[in-house]
Amino acid sequence: MVRKLLRFLLLMINRKIPLESGHCFHLGFSLDDAIKQGSLTRLRPVLMTALVASLGFIPMALATGTGAEVQRPLATVVIGGILSSTVLTLLVLPALYRCFHSATPREGK
Repeated sequence: MVRKLLRFLLLMINRKIPLESGHCFHLGFSLDDAIKQGSLTRLRPVLMTALVASLGFIPMALATGTGAEVQRPLATVVIGGILSSTVLTLLVLPALYRCFHSATPREGK
C-alpha cells in the first residue's frame, strides 16, 4: 500500500523521474543507474524554473517603499518554498523512489 501511494505521489509531483527510471529499469539498467539517468534528465528544467522564479521575487524581497512590510516576508517565504521544493525534487524524491521501489517487478501487479 505504501509503495503504491508513494509511486502515485511521485508520478503526480515529478512525472519524469519515475517514468524515465522505470523505462530505463525495464531496458536492463540497474535501478541506481535508472534513477540517476532520470534525475539528470530533470536537473536542468527544475533548476531553470526555480532560478527564474526566485530571481523574479528578489526585487520584492529587497523592497523598501510603501507596502514593503508585507512584501518582504511574503517574498522571503515564496523564495524559501521554491528552493526547498527544488531540493526535494532533485534529492529527496529519487532517494524515496530508491527506498520504496522493489528491485524485481512483482507478478500480477
